[in-house]
Amino acid sequence: MELRVRTYSLAAVLIFALSALAVVTLEVKAASPQDVTKAPASAAAGKAKPEASKPKLGLHVNHPRALQGYTVLAPIMSKKTYLLDMQGRVVRTWESESSSALSTYLLENGHLLRHAKVSQQAFGDGPGAGGHIQEFTWEGELVWDFKLASARQLPHHDLCRMPNGNVLLIVWEKKSAQEAVAAGRRAETVGKGSLLPDCIFEVQPAGKTTGKIVWEWHVWDHLIQDHDQTKANFGDVAAHPELIDVNFGEGTMASIVAKKEELDKLRAIGYVDSASPGKKPAPVRADWLHTNAL
Repeated sequence: MELRVRTYSLAAVLIFALSALAVVTLEVKAASPQDVTKAPASAAAGKAKPEASKPKLGLHVNHPRALQGYTVLAPIMSKKTYLLDMQGRVVRTWESESSSALSTYLLENGHLLRHAKVSQQAFGDGPGAGGHIQEFTWEGELVWDFKLASARQLPHHDLCRMPNGNVLLIVWEKKSAQEAVAAGRRAETVGKGSLLPDCIFEVQPAGKTTGKIVWEWHVWDHLIQDHDQTKANFGDVAAHPELIDVNFGEGTMASIVAKKEELDKLRAIGYVDSASPGKKPAPVRADWLHTNAL
C-alpha cells in the first residue's frame, strides 16, 4: 500500500511539476519582449484609421489684382464646360456628348466655341486629339456641329474664330516613314513609324453639320534639309529661316541645349521648365513640331 501510495504520490508530483513547468513556460512566453512589442501593434490594427482630410472646394483666393471677369473651365475628359464668376460660382453650364480637346472659347456674341474629341479616329486618344468642333448659344443650343477626321488628318489642340466668321484649325497630317525619307528626313530618326507634321485649315461653316475648307497651309510644302543632296529641298538650313528643317529633332535639340545661352532662351519662352535647371526638352517623337496653339 505504501508503495502504491508513493507511486501515486510520485505520479502526482510529476503531473504537478509538468503542469507548473507548462505554466511557467506560458508565463515566460507571454512576457517575452517580442510579444510585448507586438501586442500594441495588434491592438492598433483593430482601431479605425482616421479619415484623410477632404480637399477644400470652392473659392480659395480672390486677390484684388486678379483679372476681373469670367473664367471658362473645360476639364479634360469632361463633356461639360463651365463659366465661373470671380466668386467661383458656376453661372452657366454647357453639355456635349463629346469630351474636351483642350480648347474652348467664349465668343463676343455669348456663344461657346468648343474643340472636342472624335470618338473613333486613327491617331489614338492622346491629350489634344480633337476633330469635333461645336458652337453653342448662350442658352445651350447647338448651332454648329462639324467633324473633320480621316486616316491621314486630324485637328488637334487649338482653334480660333476669325473676324470673317471662319475657324482656323491646327491639323496633324500623317506622313509614312517612306514619305519622310523621300523628303530628306534621316531614316534612323523615323524607323518604321511616321511623322505628324502640322497644317493649318481655314474652315467656313456651311450648315449645321458641314464646313468648307477655304484655305490651307502645309508644313510639308516649306521644308529644307542638308542631309541628302539628291532631294529638291537640299540647301543651307541656316540661310533659310523661312523654311523648316525636316531633320530638326533630337540631334539638333541636343546641340542647341548644349549651349547655356540657347537653353536660357528656351526657358524664357516656356519651352523648358524654368523651375528645373537641369531639365531638357523631351525627345522628339512622331508629333514632330508639337504645335499646340494658333
